[in-house]
Amino acid sequence: MVPKQTNWTDCGLYLLQYTELFAQDDKFITEHKEELEKMRWFPRKIIDKKRGDMLDLIDRLRKKDYKVIEDYLNKTVERINEHANNDDEYEDFDEIAFRKALKRHRGTDEPISNTELNNMRLDFYYFGSLEWDQAITASNFRPDM
Repeated sequence: MVPKQTNWTDCGLYLLQYTELFAQDDKFITEHKEELEKMRWFPRKIIDKKRGDMLDLIDRLRKKDYKVIEDYLNKTVERINEHANNDDEYEDFDEIAFRKALKRHRGTDEPISNTELNNMRLDFYYFGSLEWDQAITASNFRPDM
Protein backbone atom coordinates (compact mmCIF):
# COMPACT_ATOMS: atom_id res chain seq x y z
CA MET A 1 0.00 0.00 0.00
CA VAL A 2 1.19 3.47 -0.79
CA PRO A 3 0.77 6.57 1.37
CA LYS A 4 -2.68 8.01 0.75
CA GLN A 5 -3.39 11.64 0.07
CA THR A 6 -5.84 13.35 2.40
CA ASN A 7 -7.38 15.74 -0.10
CA TRP A 8 -8.27 16.08 -3.78
CA THR A 9 -5.39 18.40 -4.69
CA ASP A 10 -2.11 16.64 -3.84
CA CYS A 11 -2.22 13.71 -6.30
CA GLY A 12 0.40 15.33 -8.53
CA LEU A 13 2.69 15.93 -5.56
CA TYR A 14 2.42 12.28 -4.57
CA LEU A 15 3.12 11.21 -8.16
CA LEU A 16 6.21 13.44 -8.23
CA GLN A 17 7.42 11.96 -4.95
CA TYR A 18 6.95 8.37 -6.15
CA THR A 19 8.78 9.24 -9.38
CA GLU A 20 11.65 10.78 -7.45
CA LEU A 21 11.88 7.71 -5.21
CA PHE A 22 12.08 5.34 -8.15
CA ALA A 23 14.51 7.58 -10.08
CA GLN A 24 16.86 7.87 -7.10
CA ASP A 25 16.74 4.16 -6.22
CA ASP A 26 15.81 1.79 -9.03
CA LYS A 27 15.75 -1.11 -6.55
CA PHE A 28 13.38 0.64 -4.12
CA ILE A 29 10.49 -1.76 -4.76
CA THR A 30 12.57 -4.94 -4.78
CA GLU A 31 14.97 -4.22 -1.92
CA HIS A 32 12.90 -2.21 0.56
CA LYS A 33 10.12 -4.71 1.23
CA GLU A 34 10.08 -4.06 4.99
CA GLU A 35 9.60 -0.30 4.55
CA LEU A 36 6.87 -0.89 1.97
CA GLU A 37 4.99 -3.31 4.20
CA LYS A 38 5.18 -0.78 7.03
CA MET A 39 4.07 1.94 4.60
CA ARG A 40 7.24 3.90 5.31
CA TRP A 41 7.68 5.22 1.79
CA PHE A 42 8.39 8.81 2.83
CA PRO A 43 7.43 11.19 5.65
CA ARG A 44 4.30 13.33 5.14
CA LYS A 45 6.42 16.47 5.57
CA ILE A 46 7.89 15.79 2.13
CA ILE A 47 4.47 16.26 0.52
CA ASP A 48 3.63 19.22 2.77
CA LYS A 49 6.67 21.08 1.44
CA LYS A 50 6.74 19.81 -2.16
CA ARG A 51 4.41 22.42 -3.67
CA GLY A 52 6.64 25.28 -2.46
CA ASP A 53 9.74 23.37 -3.51
CA MET A 54 8.34 22.90 -7.03
CA LEU A 55 7.51 26.63 -7.32
CA ASP A 56 11.04 27.50 -6.22
CA LEU A 57 12.52 24.95 -8.61
CA ILE A 58 10.55 26.28 -11.60
CA ASP A 59 11.29 29.91 -10.76
CA ARG A 60 15.02 29.31 -10.40
CA LEU A 61 15.19 27.19 -13.57
CA ARG A 62 13.41 29.99 -15.44
CA LYS A 63 16.20 32.29 -14.24
CA LYS A 64 18.77 29.71 -15.44
CA ASP A 65 19.90 28.94 -11.88
CA TYR A 66 20.76 25.28 -12.47
CA LYS A 67 22.22 24.83 -8.99
CA VAL A 68 18.58 24.61 -7.88
CA ILE A 69 18.47 20.93 -8.87
CA GLU A 70 21.28 20.04 -6.49
CA ASP A 71 19.73 22.25 -3.79
CA TYR A 72 16.35 20.58 -4.26
CA LEU A 73 17.76 17.06 -4.00
CA ASN A 74 19.79 17.97 -0.91
CA LYS A 75 16.75 19.58 0.73
CA THR A 76 14.65 16.48 0.08
CA VAL A 77 17.28 14.18 1.60
CA GLU A 78 17.56 16.47 4.64
CA ARG A 79 13.77 16.40 5.16
CA ILE A 80 13.61 12.64 4.83
CA ASN A 81 16.45 12.21 7.32
CA GLU A 82 14.93 14.76 9.71
CA HIS A 83 11.53 13.03 9.83
CA ALA A 84 12.41 9.41 9.02
CA ASN A 85 12.15 8.16 12.61
CA ASN A 86 8.95 10.02 13.48
CA ASP A 87 6.19 7.42 13.36
CA ASP A 88 3.53 10.17 13.17
CA GLU A 89 4.83 10.97 9.68
CA TYR A 90 3.76 7.61 8.25
CA GLU A 91 0.50 5.83 7.56
CA ASP A 92 -0.65 2.95 9.74
CA PHE A 93 -2.78 -0.01 8.83
CA ASP A 94 -4.82 -1.59 11.60
CA GLU A 95 -4.78 -5.27 10.65
CA ILE A 96 -6.86 -6.26 13.71
CA ALA A 97 -9.64 -3.79 12.84
CA PHE A 98 -9.50 -4.98 9.23
CA ARG A 99 -9.89 -8.64 10.25
CA LYS A 100 -12.89 -7.77 12.46
CA ALA A 101 -14.49 -5.76 9.64
CA LEU A 102 -13.79 -8.58 7.20
CA LYS A 103 -15.49 -11.14 9.44
CA ARG A 104 -18.52 -8.82 9.93
CA HIS A 105 -18.72 -8.10 6.21
CA ARG A 106 -18.43 -11.72 5.09
CA GLY A 107 -20.24 -13.33 8.00
CA THR A 108 -17.86 -16.29 7.88
CA ASP A 109 -14.27 -17.33 8.55
CA GLU A 110 -14.08 -19.35 5.34
CA PRO A 111 -10.90 -18.69 3.37
CA ILE A 112 -10.85 -16.32 0.40
CA SER A 113 -8.29 -15.84 -2.35
CA ASN A 114 -5.25 -13.65 -1.73
CA THR A 115 -6.38 -11.35 -4.54
CA GLU A 116 -9.79 -10.80 -2.96
CA LEU A 117 -8.21 -10.38 0.48
CA ASN A 118 -5.76 -7.78 -0.83
CA ASN A 119 -8.52 -5.90 -2.67
CA MET A 120 -10.61 -5.79 0.49
CA ARG A 121 -7.55 -4.67 2.48
CA LEU A 122 -7.10 -1.76 0.06
CA ASP A 123 -10.79 -0.83 0.36
CA PHE A 124 -10.49 -0.84 4.14
CA TYR A 125 -7.26 1.20 4.04
CA TYR A 126 -8.62 3.89 1.76
CA PHE A 127 -12.24 4.07 2.97
CA GLY A 128 -12.02 2.82 6.58
CA SER A 129 -14.84 0.34 5.99
CA LEU A 130 -15.82 -2.64 3.87
CA GLU A 131 -19.42 -1.44 3.67
CA TRP A 132 -19.58 0.89 0.67
CA ASP A 133 -22.47 3.05 1.86
CA GLN A 134 -20.72 3.64 5.21
CA ALA A 135 -17.33 4.07 3.58
CA ILE A 136 -18.45 6.78 1.20
CA THR A 137 -20.45 8.61 3.87
CA ALA A 138 -17.66 8.41 6.47
CA SER A 139 -14.77 9.03 4.10
CA ASN A 140 -12.62 12.06 4.84
CA PHE A 141 -11.55 11.96 1.21
CA ARG A 142 -13.78 14.74 -0.10
CA PRO A 143 -13.19 17.50 -2.58
CA ASP A 144 -11.97 20.76 -1.12
CA MET A 145 -14.67 23.39 -1.16
